[in-house]
Amino acid sequence: MLTADAKPSLWGTFDAVRDRLYRQYEDTTFDLSTGLDAEGVKAATAAFLAEHSSLPRVLQKAHVMRIALTQGAIAIDPVDWFVDKVEHDCLLRGLNVESGPQRGGVVRSLSLRWLGEAIAGPIAEEAAWLSRAYRVGQATGPRGGLDRGHIAPGWDNLMAGGLNGLLRKVVEAREAAGTQATQEQLAFWEAVEIVYRAAIELGGRFSRLARRMADALPEHRERLLTIAEAMSNVPANRPRTFHEALQLHWLMHELIEMEGEFVRSDGQFDRTFYPFYRSDVDSGRITREQAKELIKFFWYKWYSRTHGKDNGKNFCFAGVYADGSEIANELTYLALEAYEELNVPDPKLSVRLTSRTDPKLYRRVAELIRSGHNSIVLINDDVAIEALVKRGKQREDARCYLPIGCYEPAVEGKEAGCTMNITVNLAKGVELALNDGRDPATGEQVGPHTGDPTTFESFDDLWAAYVGQMDAFLEGARASIAAAEGAWPAINPSPVVAGTFDECLARGKDIGQAGPLYNSVGFVGAGLA
Repeated sequence: MLTADAKPSLWGTFDAVRDRLYRQYEDTTFDLSTGLDAEGVKAATAAFLAEHSSLPRVLQKAHVMRIALTQGAIAIDPVDWFVDKVEHDCLLRGLNVESGPQRGGVVRSLSLRWLGEAIAGPIAEEAAWLSRAYRVGQATGPRGGLDRGHIAPGWDNLMAGGLNGLLRKVVEAREAAGTQATQEQLAFWEAVEIVYRAAIELGGRFSRLARRMADALPEHRERLLTIAEAMSNVPANRPRTFHEALQLHWLMHELIEMEGEFVRSDGQFDRTFYPFYRSDVDSGRITREQAKELIKFFWYKWYSRTHGKDNGKNFCFAGVYADGSEIANELTYLALEAYEELNVPDPKLSVRLTSRTDPKLYRRVAELIRSGHNSIVLINDDVAIEALVKRGKQREDARCYLPIGCYEPAVEGKEAGCTMNITVNLAKGVELALNDGRDPATGEQVGPHTGDPTTFESFDDLWAAYVGQMDAFLEGARASIAAAEGAWPAINPSPVVAGTFDECLARGKDIGQAGPLYNSVGFVGAGLA
């Protein structure tokens, strides 16, 4: 296990290997003695799907993920503290300017295929309506109008007992349902068990490879043995150390994204990781500076993924606990220090500020922003919490919100915040109002007839035409998104992330089946400036 008095070469290495880490997802060579290459994984999953096409889709997807995690070749970089590399045809993805970053491989491609089938079938009319809206500039958004990118997994649930802890909850939920359990519920619970057991097996595979590499690479032996011991414990169980907690988080981030969701909130950093940090520092296992170095290695994984070209991921700081007490602690300031020294735009940081926040934190954040380390969002916690309570959240839950995506607040591990199914071009409504609903670029009548603008006698007439255009568009958008949401279980079954939600497990319902306690769907308005 990691110790503060380990060999000096174990620590202080980040700057020396930074360039190598930057390219880690571009030139990795998998150890083919550990499993199948990309073609082998594709062949194995294709064979399974051909033989088991009658299985519920949630089980088809779970088994595809099982094959990738248990049979795909793996790789470990001996200079890195964190492992994640498993061959499934696309984990080591490049950046495509047109389509954005992809890392789903054989797993995500399954959801893309099912999305195509839905667009050609049950949601064809609504998808065609959306496609035209995108084409004429009324909106932008994901294909088919299904937002899978605003997810805040139950990070604290993961840390509390690892995947074995969640598997125990599956057993409890199934036993509680007894003979009343539906086939859909049974399939969901089985899928969660399949993917979590596969993830645990993946951890064991990494542990065994790290031990073998430690014998072959004496100069990296101590780090590799630390990794081996960590992976023998996580993701299966509750982390024992700060390093293990960070490793569990990163691996689950990757598996959720492999499944097909975009993890747009990586949790409340100083709440989730503080107990592990405090225990390690107080026991002398690591020092403050060593913990900071681990944070740098950890956060650099995100930057290595995107090279700053993607939307970025969000870690939240400060704010309050469920009981209303302040979160900000020693780890808050240490992480901000690491962020300043890293000097990269990804991950993004959000800071929740209350009327009781120590002015010291205000000043520290202001210093970072003023000096150019400004991928930071500031949130008025008092206002945000009251807004969530007003929208029906329990106060204790509202206090545990996270900003997902850019700024949208959602309750960690309890809410599916699908807030960006469509980005509405608010300015387009003005153009249509001035053209009686006709798109001037294409000549298409895309909105209702709201009158010849040359007959308008006042601004009120223009405003009425604008409202008429927007009302018609928003109603069409609502119907299209409702259709896409209804098809979610057939398009993107999500057992990996859904298993981190207590209500999903208790109800036996996936994310797309309204399993979470809170389910939010919405649009985003753009084009005001």
